[in-house]
Amino acid sequence: MRIIYGIVSIILIIVGVVFINITVDNDSSKTLMYKAFGVISAVGGIYIFKDVAKLGRQKNR
Repeated sequence: MRIIYGIVSIILIIVGVVFINITVDNDSSKTLMYKAFGVISAVGGIYIFKDVAKLGRQKNR
């Protein structure tokens, strides 16, 4: 299950970076919407990847 979550998080990060790099000429609202969606998806992917990879503090069990 961790492998699936890892793959999904990496895909989310890649999609987020792609949306951050999209620029629509002559339409700033669409550009801003794409960049906001890109930031949200990239941050979500990083958060999921952090939990899957157990980076940062280790959880005691």
